[in-house]
Amino acid sequence: MLSELKKRSSEFKNTKVIQGDITKLSEILEKEDIKNPVLMLVQNTLETIEGDWKKVLEEMKKIAEKYHGEIIISFFRQEALKNWGIDLYSSISEMTGEPDLEKTEFDRGIFVSKKGYTSKWRSREEIQDIKKFFR
Repeated sequence: MLSELKKRSSEFKNTKVIQGDITKLSEILEKEDIKNPVLMLVQNTLETIEGDWKKVLEEMKKIAEKYHGEIIISFFRQEALKNWGIDLYSSISEMTGEPDLEKTEFDRGIFVSKKGYTSKWRSREEIQDIKKFFR
């Protein structure tokens, strides 16, 4: 995914892809000339982060406030996993692996592939709690 992001972002002069430990975002960006950053967690990446995802949100919030930026987070809704989600993962199985329906927990919003890729699809309540974090 990183190579695709680098390829696509190369079209924009004001964009720079930075790879690193997002829980240390403040340290990583210390030497960068940043103005109005857009920090994004897309397609449920919050759940693929190793470690404490709350620490990630704290770092993103700190950077957005310091440099007058924005934060965009997209979540997959738990209710959509059973129908739409399984179709999605089947279509990208080259990256994630085939869905493992025996290990996937639809009632908890936990997707598991046969390669071991996991993703958490958030409930409406969980999404509301995360929104409150930024107020």
